[in-house]
This record gives sequence, C-alpha cells and structure tokens, in this order.
Amino acid sequence: MWESFDPIKMLGGLGMFLFGIYIMEDAMRKLSGGSLRKYIRKYTTGTFRSIFAGFISTVALQSSSALSLIVLAFTGAGVIKMQQAIGLILGANIGSTTTGWIVAGLGFNFNVENFALPLIGIGGLFSVLFSEKDRLSKYFNVLCALGLLFFGLGLMKSSVAEFSNNISLVDMPNYGILFYFAVGLLATAIMQASSATVALTLTALNAGLLSFNDAAAMVIGADLGTTVTILIGSIGGGFLKKRVALAQVGFNIITGLGALVFMPLLISLLALFIKPDQHPIVALVIFHSVFNVIGVLLFIPFLGNFTNFLEFMIKDKKSNAAKFINADAAKMIDSALIAMKKEIVHLYRHVLHHNLRVMEIEPAKIIENNDFSKYDKIQSLTKDYESIKLLQSEVLTFAAAILMKELSKNELSQLDRLQHGLRLMVHSAKSIKDIRHNLLEFESEDNVFVNGQYHHFKERISELYSVLAIILANGEYKKGDSTIILQLLEKVKNDDKLFLDQTLEAINNKEIKDLAVSNIILANRAFVQSNRQLILALKELVLNPLEYEKLKLEKQEFIELEDR
Repeated sequence: MWESFDPIKMLGGLGMFLFGIYIMEDAMRKLSGGSLRKYIRKYTTGTFRSIFAGFISTVALQSSSALSLIVLAFTGAGVIKMQQAIGLILGANIGSTTTGWIVAGLGFNFNVENFALPLIGIGGLFSVLFSEKDRLSKYFNVLCALGLLFFGLGLMKSSVAEFSNNISLVDMPNYGILFYFAVGLLATAIMQASSATVALTLTALNAGLLSFNDAAAMVIGADLGTTVTILIGSIGGGFLKKRVALAQVGFNIITGLGALVFMPLLISLLALFIKPDQHPIVALVIFHSVFNVIGVLLFIPFLGNFTNFLEFMIKDKKSNAAKFINADAAKMIDSALIAMKKEIVHLYRHVLHHNLRVMEIEPAKIIENNDFSKYDKIQSLTKDYESIKLLQSEVLTFAAAILMKELSKNELSQLDRLQHGLRLMVHSAKSIKDIRHNLLEFESEDNVFVNGQYHHFKERISELYSVLAIILANGEYKKGDSTIILQLLEKVKNDDKLFLDQTLEAINNKEIKDLAVSNIILANRAFVQSNRQLILALKELVLNPLEYEKLKLEKQEFIELEDR
C-alpha cells in the first residue's frame, strides 16, 4: 500500500508550492507596495475601515505576513494607532483565507498541467527578458508564481492519488481532532505559511485521506500556527512591535479555540447550505472563512478594551529620548521618513521651549495647544540642551540606517532636507544658549538702552515664535506658507538693521559704554542667527521646495541661506 505513495513527489510539490507563494508575495509587494501603504494610511480612520483595509491589503499582497510587516512599521512610526493596527490584523486574518479559495477554485477543478506549465513558461521567460526594474517583469513574476503554485499542488495531488485508491477512511486510525489540530499548527509553524498547510489539507481531503472534521481541525490549527511567524519577528523588537504580535496571537488563540470547541455546531450550520460529503473542498474553504469572519465580528465590540489590555501588559520601557523613531519604523522607507519627520517636529517644539526658557518667557503663553509638561520637568537649562543633543544623535543614527537602504532620488532629497532642518534647529538652540549669560546681564543692567534692548529681544522672539508655532501646527504644507517664511526672514533682517541703527545712534549720543557695545552687538548677532536658523529649519520641514525656490529667486535680496 505504502509503495504507491511518492514522498519525493510530495516534497517537490510542496517546495514548488511554497516557492510560488514566495515569488508571488515578493512581486505583489513590489507592485503594490507604495500605493498599498498610502491606501493603508488613508483608510484606517475607523475600526471597520481598518478591518476592510487589512482584508484588501492581504488579498493584494497574498500574504498576511507582508501586511504584518507594514503594520509593525507604521505603528512604530506613529502613522497608525494601536487600535487601527489591530483592525488591520483582523482584516488580514480574513484576507488570508483567499489563497484557499484560489486553490479550491482552480487547483482541484482543472488539470493543472494544462495551464500551470504555460504560466511558468511565459512568466519565467518574460521575467528574464525584461529588466528587473521594469514593472512588467513583476507581472510576469506573478504569472510564473501562479504556475509554480498550481504545478506544485498538482504534484502533491498525484503523489497521493494511487495511495488514496488503496486505502479507506475506515482503515485510518482515529487520532481525533486534537491531533489534526496540532498537526496543522506544527506544519504551519515549520513551513511559516498557513496557505501551504491549507493546500496540503485540501489535497489530503480531496484524496479521501482525511475526514472533513479532521481537515477542519487542521485548518484551525494552521490559523493558530501563523502566530509563530509574528512571534519570531517580534523578538528583540520594541514595545509597539510586541503589542502588535500579542494582538495577533491573542485573536488567533481565542478564535481558533472557539472554532475548535464549536466545530460540530459550525459544521452542522454549514451543512444547511452545502454538503461537506458532496463538496468537501469548497465546504472546507467556506468553513475556514466563516469562522474567521465570526471571530472578527465577535471581537469588534471589545477592540477598545483589548487595546487597553495590551498597553497594560506591555509598557513602554524605553529610556531614550525618541518618541517616534525605532527599529520597527525603519523597516520600510516611507514609514521611516514619516517617523523621522515626526521626531524632528517633536524636537522642533522642544527647541522652541528651550529657547523661550533661555529668554525667561513662559512657553505656554506664546505657543498654544502644546503639552510642555515633559520639558518643564527638566529643571536645568544645561540638561534641557543635553536632551536636545541626545535626541539629535538618535535621529542621526536613525537617518544613517535609512541611508543603508535603496533610496529613490526623491527620498534622498527628502532625507537631506530633514537632516538639514535638524542641524539648523539644534544650532539655533546652541546659539541662544551661548548668550544666556549676556541676557542675564542685560536684564539687570542699569543702562536704559541695554535694558530696553533686552526687553525688545523678548518681544522679537515672542512674535516670531508664535507665527512659527502656527505653521508647525498645520503639519503639512499650506499654500502661502512659503510667502510667510520669506516675510519672516525679511522681518528678522529688518529688525537686525533697526537694532544696529539704534545702537549706532546710542553710541553717538554717549548712551552706551564701549564694553556694553561689544557685548550687545555680539549677543544680537547670535540672537538673529538663532531666529534665522529656526525659520529655515521650519522651511525644510513643511514647505514645498519647488515653490519656495521660485519665490526665493523672486525675492533674493531678503535671503542669505546658510551653506549646507
């Protein structure tokens, strides 16, 4: 009896099936990666939208693992919140059942060799003929992957075809559904692909080697086995990555065990619409989809509570200064750049707060709708500046990791602007910090002119920072911001000229002494430099570079850009 079973053909078919899935996943990720990630960012504003986005994304990528990577990166970058990430994962669980539909719909209803070999031939040939960078080559990769997938499935079917003719289910030992549940779990954990386990299960069911109940238990186990992949991926990751992993593990355990307990009831309900003994393949795929959908629907009302539970179980224990950048955010270029920009905006607010403290101005009175409680806890201005330098170091380290990846010209330009803005704002903090002692002297100075200029410094910085904070609060580029930036630079220049004229007049009128002249002119120079650096840093963060450069050429007399 066992002589009719061909293990080499089974192993070869399984390997070909897995390789086909790998090629398809890679090609689909490259074809839809950018647009798909934009879709995820845009359509995850609510629970149901997040679930639907997770479903569509998994169908497009043909891989829940690939979507998990995107979810991990976007959650780490602060692009999506934890509850949205869980919604995407729930949708991915439903989307992962579509591979079974493809296999059941085509792989068992046709002679796979009639269309698998042409797909492999055409897809493989044109994949080689077209350049790897050509988008068409990715489409032919998908064709080739489909051919490999179905040809591998055909080999698995034929490897047990004769074997199944010589054996009856009544002759098979009754190991029970828990055994087959464990087999499905272990097989998926080993192969790192639930779709391969489902394909094997469908093959065995089609050959009559498994009863429907045993096959149903195996696909339940396969769903639970997918958690091993994300658990391995979360090792060494940040707290957000661990929360996302725990979310998938928790959902799959609850859904899987629930499906196992209520499996007789679910199969009985299924039998009202389709007879498992007459259409076992389709019935099993429907069963697989239905228990995932039911699990998601039952989970939705408790999504908020589940999110709170995850946050309670896995807390943020990081000791670094960064809020948005981490190893998870660096997984993909677009999420990495988003995280880096958010971190630099976070640092910009810190610099505003620091500089206002140096000038002895209450930050909350100048900048509305900002939580400065974190910075207010830093009593020493020296430590405050050190924390700015620490965060700069972390951002630059993160930028270096991004540079190790393959970047487009536009991505390199964006990264350059962000780093330039980072340097400018930190220099601004240093410039204002270095004249702190001068400012304290001016405040207590008996000289009317010097003391008056000190208060004028405070007026100038308060007026400027209130406008900068408004532009920063917008988050994204708004038409007219370029003009405002140029006007601010012009005003800083005019204020500097007015100060110098007033100082020259005070010298001529003997209102200021020689040493005081030197001190206040040097202090004003650093003050002006600090203000200009913050304006130009904001320009790098929020402005449209092309529009700004066009306006700059029209108003060149107002601008003296710092060399890069």
